[in-house]
Amino acid sequence: MIMDSGKLEQYSDDNKLHSVFLEKCGMVSFAVRRGNSMLLSVLNKTIKTMSASKFSNAVYMYDSNLKKVTVKEFIRDNFLGFTVLVVSVFLIVLILILGLLRKARIAEKKAKEAQQQAEKANSAKKNFLRHMSHDIRTPLNGIIGMINISERYCGDKEKLYECKAKVMQSMDYLQSLLNNVLDIGKVESGTLQLVNKPFDLVAMLVKQISIIETNAKEYGISFEGGVSMSTFHHRYVIGSEEYLNRLLMNLAGNAVKYNRSGGKVILYFNEISSDDKTAVFEFVCSDTGLGMSEEFQKHAFESYAREGKETTNGYSGAGLGLSIVKDIVDMMNGTIKLESKENVGTTFTVTIPLEIDHNAEKEQQKKVEKPDLSGKSVLLVEDNELNLEIAKMLLEDEKMVVTTAENGKEAVDIVSQSVPGRFDFIFMDIMMPVMDGLEAARQIRTLNRKDTKEVPIIAMTANAFQDDIRECIDAGMNAHIAKPIDIEKVKMTIFDIPHS
Repeated sequence: MIMDSGKLEQYSDDNKLHSVFLEKCGMVSFAVRRGNSMLLSVLNKTIKTMSASKFSNAVYMYDSNLKKVTVKEFIRDNFLGFTVLVVSVFLIVLILILGLLRKARIAEKKAKEAQQQAEKANSAKKNFLRHMSHDIRTPLNGIIGMINISERYCGDKEKLYECKAKVMQSMDYLQSLLNNVLDIGKVESGTLQLVNKPFDLVAMLVKQISIIETNAKEYGISFEGGVSMSTFHHRYVIGSEEYLNRLLMNLAGNAVKYNRSGGKVILYFNEISSDDKTAVFEFVCSDTGLGMSEEFQKHAFESYAREGKETTNGYSGAGLGLSIVKDIVDMMNGTIKLESKENVGTTFTVTIPLEIDHNAEKEQQKKVEKPDLSGKSVLLVEDNELNLEIAKMLLEDEKMVVTTAENGKEAVDIVSQSVPGRFDFIFMDIMMPVMDGLEAARQIRTLNRKDTKEVPIIAMTANAFQDDIRECIDAGMNAHIAKPIDIEKVKMTIFDIPHS
């Protein structure tokens, strides 16, 4: 056999042949079985007699056809390696398939969860709109009805006062509903912020009790508790008086609403511990009303949850009150406990830590001094004719001299053309035609006069979100009052503005 010498060693090993190297151009050699020396001699003599071209052609022909290996032979000769290769490829493909299947299952699961969340959100939206439609229309119908009734009894003062009381009751409910909707929106968006200020815990409770007690008497419900039933060492604290008041008002309001004639409402607080900086207070609100079922108690603090029981005022509510109470308690780092039994009553126990106000005496000294607003000149900027009339009447009742403007540009013109120091205060609406209140405040502040940089500008607007308040302050205003207008809040706001 003739082949390249480089392939000879492997071929000899595979076929157990003996080989001898030949000294001839082309580096070829013959291999014969042992004992065939005669054949080897003949082959060698043949090579010697062949021309170079014939030899090269012979080597090429035999070398190219020497060892054509079939797939079967290759697998047979490399069975172990081939087996390992096939198994490896199979495992890799299997792993890839399993990975793709796992990703597909995860994607399918996420898609189902997203669909369920979307369906849940859509259902919640529909329920919310349905509840809001009912809860808004109910008191509106009452207001419209009372107005129609009052027209029939225009000469009967007693009947007119009765209609007015019912209209105010419906308005209070609408305002409470609006506050709850705004609060739940702030909680869900993460924009609800508690502003901590010094306040008198006792004064807050006394004011709240006067409202609750009056409301309870209208339905034949007695009230107990208050300051005489409370125990405390620190009455002056620092915290969010607004939301603590809202929290307790929601609880006490429910205690009256879900009660019965001859029932009882109890509200008081106890100071259960304190250190140099903080006092922990326990607020208790209980009633002898309708109570809650054990099943409903599991969902009582969820948004839009309501049991549907009959109420004293006929309004079942939107199911937001207790949800907001829980959110406020959590934001105040407190706890709330609910105990209730049907046809026996309900007790809420709220525990909240509050910072002790060690400068209370100085603050109280300031609060004793009430501002004298008589003769004060104010500019009232309001585009809504009805709101303008109401606000003007309230301010004039406090003996203030009121100048009015219907939009921001008119307000800027009035201030710029007035004598320096003419206005003691400016009450500014925000959403107005021609020029809004924010731009008007900015332009007034930029007038080249000392008085326009110092005159207190107070936003008096229905825009009540925290971002709205921040925008007012950034525009150069001193304070913010949310509509509807409460003259006592107006006076306190004026009093709290430095140097006003």
